[in-house]
Amino acid sequence: MRYVSRIGFLVGLLWFGLVGCEGPVGPVGSPGAKGEQGAKGEQGAKGEPGVPGVKGDTGARGPKGEPGPQGSSSPATFVGNGPCKVCHQTISSDFVKTGHHFALSAAKDVQTNGKSHYPHGVEVGAPPNKNWSDFAYVIGGFGWRALFVSTQGYLHTGKSAQYDLMNTIWTVYQENKKPNAIKFGDCAKCHTTGYDPNGKATQPGLTGTWKFNGVQCESCHGPGSNHVKNPIQVSLRVDTSKRACGTCHSRSSRTRIHASAGLVANNQQLNTLLSSKKASMSCTHCHDPHKSAKSKQPDAIVSRCSSCHYKEAASWEKYKKTSGMAGLNCLSCHMPKFALQVKGDGNKNLGDMRVHLFAINISPTAKQLSTDGKTVMPYLTLKTSCLNGACHAGQPGRDMQWAAKAAVKFHAK
Repeated sequence: MRYVSRIGFLVGLLWFGLVGCEGPVGPVGSPGAKGEQGAKGEQGAKGEPGVPGVKGDTGARGPKGEPGPQGSSSPATFVGNGPCKVCHQTISSDFVKTGHHFALSAAKDVQTNGKSHYPHGVEVGAPPNKNWSDFAYVIGGFGWRALFVSTQGYLHTGKSAQYDLMNTIWTVYQENKKPNAIKFGDCAKCHTTGYDPNGKATQPGLTGTWKFNGVQCESCHGPGSNHVKNPIQVSLRVDTSKRACGTCHSRSSRTRIHASAGLVANNQQLNTLLSSKKASMSCTHCHDPHKSAKSKQPDAIVSRCSSCHYKEAASWEKYKKTSGMAGLNCLSCHMPKFALQVKGDGNKNLGDMRVHLFAINISPTAKQLSTDGKTVMPYLTLKTSCLNGACHAGQPGRDMQWAAKAAVKFHAK
């Protein structure tokens, strides 16, 4: 029994030693293989925008670029319209149909078999009692009139000295001037290209010399030789200001409108514009300088009255259908023919060229001319716009009082 008890006691001690208490934790084993990636979760809500970061410092300046090709250092010279046509074909073909192109022509260049050919198909001979050999140049001949310059450089004057292309008749020009009294040299600056007032003239009636007849491309854009040689690097002058046009289309004291025989004296487009409500506008706001409305070229007028005055234009379109004035437009009243180019009647306030005054003074007592008759007021009177020789003049019951009443809120009728 004792033997058995000892055996049991030893077995118990052995068992207690094996399982009776837990041993210390062993070291962490190596990680197992990476499991497969789980499915992508839904996108969370957009977070609030962060605070703007501080602007970084300006980076260092990059290396200096290679110098461009050296431009021409020689002064530009006049080359004529020929080279312009190579690149500017459409503009050139349009321009030769304008009055600028015909500002001056050699007498020999407008003749065929003793007849002068003008842009609108009119053919005339030399002035009465004169031969073509008596003349060196023709001024104009585009739309309004043609004047003639003698071989000595003087303007031809007298009873039948100029040709009126509107009425196709010979008419008076400076009848009271003596022969050889008016030098073409006084007109050459605005009728030629490349005019040099210091050039030595070859005729007594000329002062200075010029490169080309008429107002050509370089009259406005400057001499083009360097541009022709290097059109990418050398640009020509592009001046669209009214002052550029006004160099020739104005008279002295540009804020004063000079009168002639009761009408606006010619060549005062800038004078009238500066005196009008449209003084801030430029000529090119309405006109394409490369096209002529007289030749009925499309888009010669790039912006019409209705472009800005659309309400008045819409009202007028409705009114004129029932008013018996369907043939009239904005120009009829706001740009009447009140300027004198060749023929006009100051008593009827009717000339042969439109003016750029626009605003109509509807007071029945408004005066169109200054007291001394030397200047024109900066507006149109009812007589000029409504009662002139082409409209309501002399019609029964149509006087200044009638016109003043009819003019009130005219566009809204």
